[in-house]
Amino acid sequence: APEEYAAAVAAAVRRMRDGEFDKVVLARTLELTAAHEPDLPAMLNRLARRDPAGYTFALPGGGGRTLVGASPELLVARRGALLTANPLAG
Repeated sequence: APEEYAAAVAAAVRRMRDGEFDKVVLARTLELTAAHEPDLPAMLNRLARRDPAGYTFALPGGGGRTLVGASPELLVARRGALLTANPLAG
């Protein structure tokens, strides 16, 4: 819920001010069940339009599931046989 996420952000800011840690990565989860097969390219295009500087992804998982998202940081990239990982958040 938005209120829970806002509370998590406020708690993280407070704990950073208190010196508990220097960096925090908060995430939100949303799990949906579609009535029909989703149009993944259209979903990725919408995400990219919302944040043109971000990186979008769709990773197939088991059981017909797909992880779809966007990140301000490049996490993993594949170009042909070359795989690059850039885990900045640690």
